[in-house]
Amino acid sequence: MFLLWSLVLLLVLVVWLVNVWLQTSFRFATHLPRLEPFYPIIGNGLLFIGKSGNEMFDAFIKPFAEFEQWFQMWLGPKLIVGTSHPDIMQAVLTHPDCLEKPFLYDFAQVEHGLFGGHYHTWKTQRKALNPSFNVRILNSFIPVFIKCSNLLVNNLEKAVDQGGKTVSVLPYISKCTLEMVCGTTIGCDVLERSGKDTLLHNLDRTFELVAKRMVSFHQYADVLYRFMKDCAEEAQCRLRCYGYFDKILDLAKNQIKNVEDIEEHEDFKKPQIFINQLLSVKHNGNPFTDEEITHNIYTIIAAGNDTTALQVSHTCLFLAMHPEIQERVYQEVMEVFPITDQEIEMDDLKKFSYMERVLKESLRLAPSGPNIARQAMRDIEIGGLAIPSGNLMLLSIYAMHRRKDIWGPDADRFDPDRFLPERSVGRNPNAFMPFSAGSRNCIGARYAMIGMKIMLSYIVRRFRMSSKQTMGDLKFRLDMTLKLHSGYDVFLERRL
Repeated sequence: MFLLWSLVLLLVLVVWLVNVWLQTSFRFATHLPRLEPFYPIIGNGLLFIGKSGNEMFDAFIKPFAEFEQWFQMWLGPKLIVGTSHPDIMQAVLTHPDCLEKPFLYDFAQVEHGLFGGHYHTWKTQRKALNPSFNVRILNSFIPVFIKCSNLLVNNLEKAVDQGGKTVSVLPYISKCTLEMVCGTTIGCDVLERSGKDTLLHNLDRTFELVAKRMVSFHQYADVLYRFMKDCAEEAQCRLRCYGYFDKILDLAKNQIKNVEDIEEHEDFKKPQIFINQLLSVKHNGNPFTDEEITHNIYTIIAAGNDTTALQVSHTCLFLAMHPEIQERVYQEVMEVFPITDQEIEMDDLKKFSYMERVLKESLRLAPSGPNIARQAMRDIEIGGLAIPSGNLMLLSIYAMHRRKDIWGPDADRFDPDRFLPERSVGRNPNAFMPFSAGSRNCIGARYAMIGMKIMLSYIVRRFRMSSKQTMGDLKFRLDMTLKLHSGYDVFLERRL
């Protein structure tokens, strides 16, 4: 009995000493408000352990809406300072000493590419790949976008009866964006390849498991994680995804002949696929390694497909809830493209002024990349807080886009006209950043906007959409990207 009590006392002493050490180590943040409930050693961990995806999302977002500026969040013994304040977020994202991504991104296992790469890897790659998304190259992608969008609406027509039908639009749109991304990334047509449904399911599950691991401190250590059920499932999902990617990547490499640096006289009407850039350009004086090529291709296909598909699906759902807004988009599409199968040019897409506002409002309420984490590379001071080197900062785009002190008391309402110039006067210019900000922002932002405009123009031209859901019914789940827990069911009716 004496031995038992001695062990208990020793354990209590160890916990107390570790907690004192943690509080001392992170004393720079002790004056900040803290997410509750908080417990020694495990921090806020109980908010996320054993909870559903929707419950984890709500618990994760709550402090960003509750606290005006910086606050403390403890994932186990790891302190993270978080904020949704636009000026602080802009300061972090544009600060030269905040370009490092923390260990949380290592869980995605694409550390040799743009998304998950650490600072020095990212810096040289980004400089080399920026020209891959210039206007001329993006313009060459339009025929691919048109072909895939046409296939999308044809497939939706097959699923819809004469009188209309409720359809979950995300799976159809995801297949379309997968075709788009593969066609413009590796020049490979996956229309006839089997396994697309399995790939999309496994990608979705992998993203969900990675996001869950990010907030589950007991899964951080690889030596422990490999014995957990989630690890085994994630490994299986990754294996299936890599198997699909590797096959189409091998096919694409076999189709490429005499890859040389792109010359000025080359016809940019021909799609300048991303893999050609990876194989021809150099970063830091060296060609991309096979591993770097693979990680960047995985990233572009997986992330590019997922984010664009989700954004178009969210937009369709918002339009289905707001028929009067949907009708204005339809009328604009008919004005710009009165003839079916009319040739689409970049200048035509610029005429979609109302659709642009609709997409911006969709990006505001449901940004596909809802949160960003950064690590201080040196001692810095931002937003009145002195942050020592190595500490983590968590920024919520989702929460910032819904702040009532910025967007007004109706911040949760879908209103595209809030982006009219006259209604934007006086609004904080840093309050809208759907594709992040600073030099480490999304490299494919313009690519995504072009693809979304073309897809949406085809969908609203062919279908009238409606939904019984309201904005208040929408429930999101914790994931790498912003996904609805409540589903993407839309009633589709073919237009005459």
